[in-house]
Amino acid sequence: MLALANPFARWWVGVWYLAGGSGVEQFGILWVTAQQRDVPAKLLARVTSLDYLVSLALMPVGYALAGPAADAFGPKAVLQAVLQVGTGVLVASTLAVLPVPVVTRFATPCPWAARAAVRRADPVERR
Repeated sequence: MLALANPFARWWVGVWYLAGGSGVEQFGILWVTAQQRDVPAKLLARVTSLDYLVSLALMPVGYALAGPAADAFGPKAVLQAVLQVGTGVLVASTLAVLPVPVVTRFATPCPWAARAAVRRADPVERR
């Protein structure tokens, strides 16, 4: 957003997008790994689809408000406001979950727990 709100060269905007995309991808890998590890196999598809639905649900609202806001306040002011609010929300939400021990110790479970997870995910029930 910063690269779009200010008059930077196109290659500089590309550098910012590459850096932002790399950060988002790191989070995405950890998020999907945590889902696959911690959500039971029979619920994984439902949890994943609900996650994407909730994550993307407000995008149309943002698209609908962006044009009128840019007309009223100017594109640069809107982009800077979105940058500031987005940064504030990101920092606040990160600081809010840091005290939770599981958040700071994201690790692969011990081998016996991993084997138990595989057995739980086995679609064939053993009798």
